[in-house]
Amino acid sequence: IISGKRDPMLRGSFLQRILFPESNEPYIIDNPERQFVNATAAPWSTLPRKIWVYWHNGIQNAQLSNQVCVEVIRKRGKESGFELNVVSESNLHEFLDKETIDKIDDTLRRARVRTFPQSKPDLVRLALLVKHGGVYFDVSYAPLTNLDWLVNVGRFPSQYIFNRYGHLPKVFMHFHPNWGGVFDWKVSAVHNTKVQWQLPYENNFIAAERGNELISQWFDLLVSFYARPYHEVRSIMQSDGLIDGWNSEYLMPMDTIKCVLA
Repeated sequence: IISGKRDPMLRGSFLQRILFPESNEPYIIDNPERQFVNATAAPWSTLPRKIWVYWHNGIQNAQLSNQVCVEVIRKRGKESGFELNVVSESNLHEFLDKETIDKIDDTLRRARVRTFPQSKPDLVRLALLVKHGGVYFDVSYAPLTNLDWLVNVGRFPSQYIFNRYGHLPKVFMHFHPNWGGVFDWKVSAVHNTKVQWQLPYENNFIAAERGNELISQWFDLLVSFYARPYHEVRSIMQSDGLIDGWNSEYLMPMDTIKCVLA
């Protein structure tokens, strides 16, 4: 949900109307271009009902607040038929093959840019989604509702959920509301189309079908990023104005998704 904190229409009865339109009065928007993508769309059946969280040395060693978040994720997911998988360094081999784990470890060991504790989780989450699909949560998330809204995401009106193609998604992510909005469009005179660009999508919540090409390319791109000299990557991102006033070493691994979506 893009602007839930700022728009009271995203609370309570609004969600009820979207998820169960047959039992409520029609939701009417003056601008016809902002009507429902499909008010009676079928559930997202190709989304595996799996949830993933990762804490390197085991969630039992995380801060209490993170442990509470994981239990909330477990409870909310179970209400919608999702199974939680808590992944750590010690059980990673149960979910990823040795070749993939070795590739992740080797990538970070040979990295030519600075790495951080979150560097491995950045790679692990993508690898898990490529192989299994499902929903990845950062352990700082504490969902306020179950995941019925995600299962029925095709029912949301297009002014709140960006749906370029008008059908159920293959990948669903949040973008950062402070640095872009759902109406931040750029017009292409060449292709006579409107596109969104430089919208900072976040990787702390990702829902994806198994084997999704975008997630797979994102993983490969992130691996390639770590192999490039720092000065090359910084130069590219400075030219795009992506790192002014930010810790670029932290942001760049997260920002590779822009390249995939471009």
